[in-house]
Order: sequence, then C-alpha cells, then structure tokens
Amino acid sequence: MHIAIIASGSRGDVQPYVALGKGLAQAGHVVRLVTHLDFETLANAHGLKFWPVAGNVKDVAQSAEMRKRLGKGNFLAVMRLMAKEAQRGALNLAEGGLAACQGVDLVLAGIGGLFIGLALAESLGFRCCRLTIFPLRPRAPIPAFCCPGSHPGSEVL
Repeated sequence: MHIAIIASGSRGDVQPYVALGKGLAQAGHVVRLVTHLDFETLANAHGLKFWPVAGNVKDVAQSAEMRKRLGKGNFLAVMRLMAKEAQRGALNLAEGGLAACQGVDLVLAGIGGLFIGLALAESLGFRCCRLTIFPLRPRAPIPAFCCPGSHPGSEVL
C-alpha cells in the first residue's frame, strides 16, 4: 500500500509520525512523509520518502515579530500572528500535499494536517485516517488536548 503521512508542526509534532512511518515501511508499505523542509534529514535517516512542504514552524515561533509580541504579553496579538501564519502554512500544506498524494492509497494525518488530508482524499479519491498523538476528547486519566481539566480529577498546571 502507498501511504502518505501529513505531519506539520514542530519536531515534537513530526517525530511520532516518523516512527509510525518507519514501522509501516518495515511492514512492507511505501511511505511518503509530507512535512516541512527542515525534517528532510529526519525522514531520510529513518528510510522514509520525504516530500517537502514550504514553511518552517520553528522560524515562525522564533521570529523577531513573535518575540516582540510575546515580550509585550499581548495574547491576542500573539494569536493574530499565529492565525496568519497558520493560514499561510495551510496553503503550503495543501499545495505540497496535492503533489505528494498523487497515486497514494491512504493518507494519515494528525491535527495539523487533518483538514488538508480530508480535502485531498475527497478530491483525489482515496481514504484519509485521522491520526492524533494525543486525545482530542477527554478520556480518564488523560484530559483532552484543548480542554485541560475536562474530566474529574484532572488538574490544570
């Protein structure tokens, strides 16, 4: 089976998908890792076919503009910049993903690439499977990603 894994984000977001891809490749599948340019070495080191997508989350997080906004403590200004960069990243991911997903049988996508994966699957006629590395719904003893404190006994740290 030909599988594309759409993995956007920081190294902490991408590395679990590299491990999954490596396991799928060892099981005999052909795996393409669709991610940012700065993860090419990581993908190649684990025997995955690398498919580059423009952009770099690290550059955004460490940019002068982000540091300036964080320094002022203005959460809304930080979120506005993140939203703008997320929109640009989604366009890059869609463009790169369209080329990367030609001829695949299945796309696996986490939270950063799920909507792109679903759109590509619908337009190109293959299946897309949501694959998250953390719960999106609360399940004891682990709270949901976006909802700390979402079940009895959980704490917000």
